[in-house]
Amino acid sequence: MSSLCLIQASAQSSLSCAASLDTLYDLLKKLPSFRQQMKGDKGKEYAKIYTMARQEAAGLSGSLQCFLLQSRLVLPLNDNHVFFYQRPELDYKYEQLKDPAYLEQWRQIPWYCDFPRVRLSLDSLKLVLSAKPADSLEGVYWYGNLLQAGLFRTEKKDSLVAVVLYSAMINWEPGQLAFILHEAGPDRLRAWHAQLVTKNFMLYRNERFVNGGLAKGGWKKDPGRKNFADIPPAEPKFSLNWLTNDIQYLRLGSFSTFPQSLKESGEFYERIRDSLTAGTLILDLRNNGGGGFKASMKYLKMLKAFVKKGKIYALINQGTYSNAEQFAILLRREEHVLMLGQTTDGTMAYGNNYGNTHYFGGGRLALYPTDMKDDGDFLSYEDIGLRPDIKLKADSNWIEQVLAIIAGQ
Repeated sequence: MSSLCLIQASAQSSLSCAASLDTLYDLLKKLPSFRQQMKGDKGKEYAKIYTMARQEAAGLSGSLQCFLLQSRLVLPLNDNHVFFYQRPELDYKYEQLKDPAYLEQWRQIPWYCDFPRVRLSLDSLKLVLSAKPADSLEGVYWYGNLLQAGLFRTEKKDSLVAVVLYSAMINWEPGQLAFILHEAGPDRLRAWHAQLVTKNFMLYRNERFVNGGLAKGGWKKDPGRKNFADIPPAEPKFSLNWLTNDIQYLRLGSFSTFPQSLKESGEFYERIRDSLTAGTLILDLRNNGGGGFKASMKYLKMLKAFVKKGKIYALINQGTYSNAEQFAILLRREEHVLMLGQTTDGTMAYGNNYGNTHYFGGGRLALYPTDMKDDGDFLSYEDIGLRPDIKLKADSNWIEQVLAIIAGQ
């Protein structure tokens, strides 16, 4: 299980690998996070990483090896808003794969025939991994009911690879490489996931193993297991209601600054701005994907005023992200505020105002950069997240858990 044999899709010459590495280096040097972090000895060490990668690029000819090599320039930057990924070799929709004529044409391209594979006995692998405990990172994972993969350690003990064991999707075959993980520290994973449909690899700098699955990749050991840490998708983004005679529940599910979202958020705020009259408030920030203070600041001011006379129990989870994390950190500094649930995502120090993506490497590579500085001194939380004051269990209703905690105080 320690032998990993990768056959590359479209070959990339060592010359183009080195050239795209140079382009990536130039792009990264312009980031606010690079200018803030890569100074002094850290800057010298980073220059060495680039020099060594440049030398290794001369000996590479495969697109995935080159992508993994180039990722070494992204990983030292503590900036999880930066997104580095391969562009699809063939940009198609899953529905197209149901067309027999298209499928036959698609199967002839080298990218399909030579997709990275792991050479080992899949039956033996599944047998060994099925015996792994539920809290082990190694094991058998599912992506819904579409794919099953076995995740195992390589000879390098902090690195793991996942191989497809079963596929209900015609664009995947058993034996193909699904994703790669690297353990960077306690609760910190660097991940290279292949996109489910187009199968291009993407770097997720802050993947986590939580509730028996991978938060970013969507792979779960038990897809049927109910996860109360996440708020149900059907729940409205904004709501306010009474739970008891003295406890209100406020759901803030987004701080998006897109015009329609700002309108929705602003209208909700106007309806409830004078309605927080209970002594205790349960604030639900689960799966709030962030946005900006243009949307969230009015709520922060409202809640800071509330805690002068009441108490807030705020729910946070792995899906509490970006500006929602900043919001939670600033609110937590007030008295009479407790954070409950899970550690947040850890992507908050920087951001992107303009949404510009840079394409390079012959159009096969892409970098979504950051252009915002860390104006709120959030860097100490980047990659770590905001830890809750009280952890909640994922196997039972979080609102009921909080009500029990309140009743016991």
